[in-house]
Amino acid sequence: MSLVITTPTLSAIEVLRARAVESESTVYGARIAYAVGINDMADIAWYTDGQKLPAAIQTEKDAYYKALRAIKYTNPSNAWGKVKDYAKKDAIARGLFGEIAPEVSATGEAVETVAETRDTKTLTLRYFEDLMVLHKASVKKAGLGDPEYTDKIRTAHAFLIQALKSMGVDIGI
Repeated sequence: MSLVITTPTLSAIEVLRARAVESESTVYGARIAYAVGINDMADIAWYTDGQKLPAAIQTEKDAYYKALRAIKYTNPSNAWGKVKDYAKKDAIARGLFGEIAPEVSATGEAVETVAETRDTKTLTLRYFEDLMVLHKASVKKAGLGDPEYTDKIRTAHAFLIQALKSMGVDIGI
């Protein structure tokens, strides 16, 4: 008597499903790594809509679009949008470009905080919040090439960055 072992074969649709799932996991991971890499090149929150991209990042975006078109990718702007989303999440997680992670509870849900008044906030918190507002506005104006971002403002912004760093804030610069 001879023993015959048969192995089940996958149907065509099961093979296609497996390939689709595998590609999604590699695309997802690759886009996250790409976004982190671009954040490491940047000194501003480049992923913000309306933000003028620094030359190095614009060059990278153009090369990404070109490579996507070469493989007949149908919507490069959608792919770039996903990269930007991952970059923002990375910036928040690492505290880059003045991004601040929302406070989370033990269950992992965002904590809604009661608004503090000017009188109940600590001086440290007031400094941090006020300086960050100015920093973010300056980064936006500089990124857009706004003429309002003059040499005087640029100098003041440099001192503002030093003030934030002296408070232990890592703004990614």
